[in-house]
Amino acid sequence: MANEKILKFFDLKNTPILDLKLSEEYRNAEKLDRFRVGENNLFYRDGLKKRYIPLSEIDHAFSRVRSINTNVCCGKACINTFGLTLNCNGEEICEITSEHEDAVDDVLELMKKHNPQIRIGFKPAE
Repeated sequence: MANEKILKFFDLKNTPILDLKLSEEYRNAEKLDRFRVGENNLFYRDGLKKRYIPLSEIDHAFSRVRSINTNVCCGKACINTFGLTLNCNGEEICEITSEHEDAVDDVLELMKKHNPQIRIGFKPAE
């Protein structure tokens, strides 16, 4: 491990971070689609950047389905994308899209396992 490369991460404010502990957590995190869930952080790819969000900053997380209508060679198609939506202090801080609903659901379960304080699932206002 001493020869392991320190990886560069970016937070939501696009600040670059070089940190050995963060790099080790990333390598040991469980990988699901474009996500990695570590003990203390959620990691995901954003283009060529590796981003992270501390689980302690997330108070609510849920999945959001978006339908995209598009034209293809043989007519029209409707494609679903699945977003992992993260909130902090009642405000949406991030939505990370995926093509795989199961991956988003599994990430939500792992986030709850590592930080039971996170409220999981969408609940409409009453």
